[in-house]
Amino acid sequence: MVYVIDGVPRVGNNLNLSEIESVTVLRDITTRALYGAQALDGVVLITTKRGEAYKRKLNMAVDRGLSVPISYPDFLGTADYMSYYDIARANDGLPERYGSDAIGAFLSGGRNNKLKYPEEDYYNSTYLKSTGSFTNVIAEASGGNSSATYYVNLGWKNTTRLLQKLWKENYNDDVNTFNVRGNVDYRINDFLTMRIDGVVFYEKNNTPRFSGSNQNFFKLASTYLPNYYPVLIDASLLNEAQLASAKLIDGKYVPGGTSEYPVNIYGELANNGYYTSISRILQNNTRLDIDLGSITEGLSASTYVTFDMIDNYSKYLNRQYAVYQPVFTMDGEKEVPSLNKVGVDQRAVSPVVGGVGFARRISLTGQVNYVRNFNDIHDINIAAVSYTDYQSLSGRLQDEKTMLFGIRANYMLK
Repeated sequence: MVYVIDGVPRVGNNLNLSEIESVTVLRDITTRALYGAQALDGVVLITTKRGEAYKRKLNMAVDRGLSVPISYPDFLGTADYMSYYDIARANDGLPERYGSDAIGAFLSGGRNNKLKYPEEDYYNSTYLKSTGSFTNVIAEASGGNSSATYYVNLGWKNTTRLLQKLWKENYNDDVNTFNVRGNVDYRINDFLTMRIDGVVFYEKNNTPRFSGSNQNFFKLASTYLPNYYPVLIDASLLNEAQLASAKLIDGKYVPGGTSEYPVNIYGELANNGYYTSISRILQNNTRLDIDLGSITEGLSASTYVTFDMIDNYSKYLNRQYAVYQPVFTMDGEKEVPSLNKVGVDQRAVSPVVGGVGFARRISLTGQVNYVRNFNDIHDINIAAVSYTDYQSLSGRLQDEKTMLFGIRANYMLK
């Protein structure tokens, strides 16, 4: 699928819906032929709004709304999970993993000893809000006269997601998007018209930093079992040496974990830093429309020069946190708990910039059209398009180049 925005093939994921005048989906083979192999699945023509002479307009809209999850997963508790897991292994002819003694010990001691018999549920208000929110602000103005018209669109959108703010830094789990579009039409003389379009797009996406690639809260919450470890452990169990170096949560807890599972979901949200990705797009179109009716009626031509500059990078505070594994030893007839420290606490204060990428794109487009009707009998529509695209991408030594030439001719009788 190729997207053609105001006559130019390009990616349209930075468009604000309020700036779109019309969208047309074309799947006929003659139209697709004009755009080559990239149009194999069809062509989407998007036309943005433009000003009208002597019609001054000024609009502003503010939308505010909430996003409410339909439901969250309701997973089994520890005892039920252990029981059904053993049943599943028995059905496969495998020995039990937990056994009735361990399950019975959990049922009898789990309510009063969460340190030894943890039962964690991550889909709750500790980690998740009941609602997210969004704010969308749009302002647009248009007008002009017989010589020049203009259209301007300004937009800002903020989307706040569902994670609770457990970290102390001054940022949120949200996305902020800013966009500016300006379309200007200028009539140079009776047969020559110029269009100049400019787009500025900026997006900032803030999230907590998660350990490991492609990790996020919902992956962890749906895969970590309820009996892996207690998420928060009372800091009073630390010895003096551990207490001197520990990074406490709310001044009284340390994150639980094991050497096998050193990722603590609460620690990921509260002690692991943050991650911010930033995308910026700058686009410019310059177009000349030439009326060649003086040569023959119905003949016209257009030429475009397009420049795109896209860059993105990430900024993250790369912190690390230690987790503490409960260990139980017998002192006579009394079971005494202690904690083993796994990992290190590293409190970075300066963010790191990484994931830098950019794309530079210049395209030249020329089009000739001949549209004419003869005596309401013969109808002719001919279009010839030539398109050249040069794109420089970060990490590639050689530019990507696309060259295309296509002709479409339609004839209708009566």
